[in-house]
Amino acid sequence: MMFSLIPWLTNFCKQLHPRAWLWDNDQHNIFIKTISERVAEITGLSTTYRDVLSDAEPFQVVNYGMGGQYEPHHDFYETRASLKNAPLHLQDTGDRIATFMFYLNDVKAGGATVFPNINIRVPPVKNGAAFWYNFKPSGQHEMDTQHAGCPVLLGEKWVANKWIREFGQMFRRKCKLSENSLETD
Repeated sequence: MMFSLIPWLTNFCKQLHPRAWLWDNDQHNIFIKTISERVAEITGLSTTYRDVLSDAEPFQVVNYGMGGQYEPHHDFYETRASLKNAPLHLQDTGDRIATFMFYLNDVKAGGATVFPNINIRVPPVKNGAAFWYNFKPSGQHEMDTQHAGCPVLLGEKWVANKWIREFGQMFRRKCKLSENSLETD
C-alpha cells in the first residue's frame, strides 16, 4: 500500500521546492497519514503526529539535482542542549531515535546513501527503503549510523525521511541496563 502512493507523492513534491515538509495531520491529504501509519507498521514504532509532544516529525521530502549530495552526518542531535532549538511541536519529545528513508525514484547514476563506518551502500532504487536506529538500546548514540548522500551524477534523486522521536516509544523499544547493550529484548 505504501509504495503505491510513491508516484503520487513524487508528483506532488515536484510542485514544491527542493525541500518540503509534509504533515501527517493535513486533513486535505490522507495519503501522508496513510504512509506514516505504514512506516509505524513496518518499524513497530509510533509515528503519531501531534501539534504538541509528537512521536515523529513530518515527512521531509528532498530533491537532489545533478551534483546534489549530502555530507556525512548523524540524524541525532549532538547534544541534549541543541534539542532546545527544536520547533514547538517537537519540544520535549527527545531525540531522533530512528530514521526511515525511502527513495521516490530511480537515479540514472550516483546518489547512493553510504554508511562509511560500517561499509554499507544503499543504492537509490525507486520504492527502496532504509531503516536504522540512531541510538543503541542502552540510549547511547549509535555512531555507526553516520551516513552521506553521494553525488547524483546523472538525473535527479527524490527521498523522503521520517524521523521518529524518543517520545512515544517507551513501551515499543525499551532501553537496556547495560551501557553497551546491543540486543533489544
